[in-house]
Amino acid sequence: MARPATQWIDIELPVLKEVLDAIGGDGWSILPIEYYEKLGIPKKLISFMEVTHKSNPSDYKLHKEGKACSGKGLIFVKGEVVEELKGIRTLDVLSLMSRELPTDEEAMELEGRMSGRGSRASALADAIRKGLWPEADKADKVKETVED
Repeated sequence: MARPATQWIDIELPVLKEVLDAIGGDGWSILPIEYYEKLGIPKKLISFMEVTHKSNPSDYKLHKEGKACSGKGLIFVKGEVVEELKGIRTLDVLSLMSRELPTDEEAMELEGRMSGRGSRASALADAIRKGLWPEADKADKVKETVED
């Protein structure tokens, strides 16, 4: 029986792959801690990141009054605006993973130049994948060269 993970590097590679596949390009979602636990992440590794996120009060009020607003500061659950939501942002999980797991330096430099949440999430996931499975990245490059 495997020992319980006490840090990210202790989590088995198939679990890390599942996490990256599930949230890899998503920089916007706020998911409950139970979602991450179902993927195999021990609660103690991420519980400190769980907070109550709040919709922008001005936009929330305008939305509730049926008035136009930017919508950027609103939180949606199943298509409906909510005032607040307890959970962990996917981008925050990817950022933490990138600090505690091996990453590809070049891909991390690219992430640093990104401004959008989705772009940053994709770049972080890519950096982590390349750091954990560098041989897979090399195999893909060989395959691309052969196909060209």
